[in-house]
Amino acid sequence: AQLVISAYLMASAITTPAAAFLCARFGIKRVFIFSQAGFLLGSVLCGVAWNTSTLILFRVVQGLAGGLLSPIAMTLLFIKIPPQDRGQAMGIFGIPMMLGPAIGPTLGGYLVDYWDWRWCFYVNVPVVLVAIVIGIAWIEEMPKSFAKFDLLGFTLAATGFSSLLYALSYAPSWGWGDLRIVGLLVLGSVSLVTWVILELRSDHPMLDLRIFKNKGFALSMGLTFITTIGLFSAIFLLPIFLQNVRRMSAMNTGLMLLPTALGAMITMPISGRF
Repeated sequence: AQLVISAYLMASAITTPAAAFLCARFGIKRVFIFSQAGFLLGSVLCGVAWNTSTLILFRVVQGLAGGLLSPIAMTLLFIKIPPQDRGQAMGIFGIPMMLGPAIGPTLGGYLVDYWDWRWCFYVNVPVVLVAIVIGIAWIEEMPKSFAKFDLLGFTLAATGFSSLLYALSYAPSWGWGDLRIVGLLVLGSVSLVTWVILELRSDHPMLDLRIFKNKGFALSMGLTFITTIGLFSAIFLLPIFLQNVRRMSAMNTGLMLLPTALGAMITMPISGRF
């Protein structure tokens, strides 16, 4: 189960940094629709997976497409929403981000307990189809540009992020002294340090890291990093604790997580308006 989760996260970590280039080169509308279609294909393939190996492979397909969706959605929000309304828009945008991790375990628990685990993937199909239809009808294509693709930066970022994620996922079970974990940590750290140096010196970086010279931006990103660790660590660990230690069913575990998301759903639009 851990590898199935990690496969999606590692795949999404590879494509997320390339979102800006892909949207500039091929158009944000086209990339949005194709990434939704790729996520749909990955979901269907995960549903029909016949063993663990194929499930992991198809989760990679799903993650490669899913890694593009979040930055594209954020970009569309900032393009379409006037600056004075962005605070409230971000609050509304955060509702599904908080509601999803809570409703997901609840719905997933119900599907696992009373239906079949495959429906945890099939349930994405109608939602993604609606998103594709709305994207085709409402999203306007943006002007394209032909910036040079930072292949070396992309390779270093993909190697660094995926190596660290894989190492941190398996270090508790393999042991921090395991040569595979040490090797992945060294590879990931060296790749990311090299990537940062390269991006700061490049005329056409994949991600313009010079923006961190802005103290306000750097501080906000640091606070967001810390907050995200605390928030999503609890969301990730609580289901494991409730099911493995407290011996609760998947359905009851999801119900235990639901109140937190409901509280966040109420307060996020208010805080965004403030």
